[in-house]
Amino acid sequence: DKISQVYLGKEDYTLWDNDTNICVAVKRLQDRIGVLVADRGAAKRPVEEDLAKLVDFANEFGLGIYNFRNYLNSERQRSRFLTFSKIWMTMASTMKYEDILSVILRSVIAELKFDRVKLFLLDKENKLLVGSLVADVRGVFQTIEQERYPLKEGVNRLVDTILGKEVPKEEGEISKLIYDMPLEVKGNRIGVMAIENIFSRRFISLEDIENIKIFANQAALTIENAQLFRKIEELSIQDGLTGVYVLRHMKQRLEEEIARADRFEENLTLMIIDVDDFKKYNDTYGHPFGDKLLQQFAGALMKNVRGVDLVGRYGGDEFLVIFPRLTQSKATEVGARIIQAIRDAKYSIDDKKISFTVSVGMATFPDDASSRESLVKRADEALYWAKQHGKNRVCLVSEISG
Repeated sequence: DKISQVYLGKEDYTLWDNDTNICVAVKRLQDRIGVLVADRGAAKRPVEEDLAKLVDFANEFGLGIYNFRNYLNSERQRSRFLTFSKIWMTMASTMKYEDILSVILRSVIAELKFDRVKLFLLDKENKLLVGSLVADVRGVFQTIEQERYPLKEGVNRLVDTILGKEVPKEEGEISKLIYDMPLEVKGNRIGVMAIENIFSRRFISLEDIENIKIFANQAALTIENAQLFRKIEELSIQDGLTGVYVLRHMKQRLEEEIARADRFEENLTLMIIDVDDFKKYNDTYGHPFGDKLLQQFAGALMKNVRGVDLVGRYGGDEFLVIFPRLTQSKATEVGARIIQAIRDAKYSIDDKKISFTVSVGMATFPDDASSRESLVKRADEALYWAKQHGKNRVCLVSEISG
């Protein structure tokens, strides 16, 4: 029959039933190890499109089966296969970007038995290799967004790895305790995992490297899919006028960030900020002008916060900013810097040169409030106080308490 013809090597693929069924060979190089059969059903896409996708998948699937078969040659390898299955099932259980990165790093430590792993991801737009997370056997699990490297050859071994350049080998014992694994999807490198055994001093073996290569292939694909999913999701959670997050999403993220801060015993500061006398601009120049002012205000705000901070629209001309790990003692400094940056900037709207000021209210978890609702309420109270006492200023809850 048609399936046998493909498996026996007479054809690489075949179609039947008016092109509703496709059968392609699963190969490892030139060796046929199986077939894949797909039912297109009532699909209206060109059959060539589905066929090309299925052939690509069959080739990758064949490579995966070949690797898995090699791993099933011993009891130890069978055990490792079960470990990978467990990891991949866990990764497949969520599409949330942050959760997937967490699973990947924790799996390297708990299942693959390395001492420490750092994850760096490619920022194509800004031509940077950006630190994401670090995890180790001592229980450390934190962001490393401050580690940012330009994509220039020779900057460091991580950048050379992502660029596909030859990396100078470390000398002495350290060369056997570290390994940088590129994360690659269809020939495109999207990141690097820096693996280390600096605590146990256990040398990284060839078997370890093979294991991490297999793991990295799936991890890279999972990360890329999660990034695509996040981009699609962001389109539904962005304010149509300003491009910042909508209030619904900000409430959800604030709840999550408070839970995270509580778990790791960290601080979190919430800012509510708005344009002073915004109604005057609407009344004088009209609402379209006011909309453009809000767009420029949001853009200026985004430029003056960190990559980990979250900016959203509260309503009207009021905006929210969530500052993870920002303490009460640092809040005034951050708020004052943002106010000055916005005040000193010059804006051009409809051929009019304008400047404007903003007022800020800030509340810190857990010092000022212990829940999402109370934190928003306290920050709003601080903003009201700033408005009542001259505008163009920062007010912390601690200034009005008591």
